[in-house]
Amino acid sequence: AGLAVLTLGGCAFRGLLERIVASIKMMPPTAKQLKEEALEANPLYRWIPAMRGKLAWRSLGKFPTPVHRFRVPLGATAEGRSSGNEVEFWVKREDLCSETYGGNKVRTLQYSLASFEAHVEKCKTNACTSRPRLLTLGSPGSNQIIATKLYAASLGL
Repeated sequence: AGLAVLTLGGCAFRGLLERIVASIKMMPPTAKQLKEEALEANPLYRWIPAMRGKLAWRSLGKFPTPVHRFRVPLGATAEGRSSGNEVEFWVKREDLCSETYGGNKVRTLQYSLASFEAHVEKCKTNACTSRPRLLTLGSPGSNQIIATKLYAASLGL
């Protein structure tokens, strides 16, 4: 009985995930997006020019973000002096990409929210029977949910 419940739950979860993926398939940009966005600011379009006009995109942050380099001493001798060994690490500061809400989620939301915006616009022109819905998943306090809500609202979605 437990296995049947687990299988049924897994199937329901997969169905939900399939609906989410289908709800935000990548769309070409709308005329409004092409007018409002500086396409040369998108690194994907600079590196692969054939993508211009094929993939909706909204600029939601300021990129590139800085990379900071740090060195930290490792250990000390018995006398309390530095061992002379260090570890070096680099930190990509995605938290600085936007004053609204920083972090790596912004990069993916630039495409997914632009595609959703294009779906909404397409629905308006094709007189859809129901407004498209945007679904996102995350745990309580999820950065994904917070970022999606904030940036969707900033785009009027």
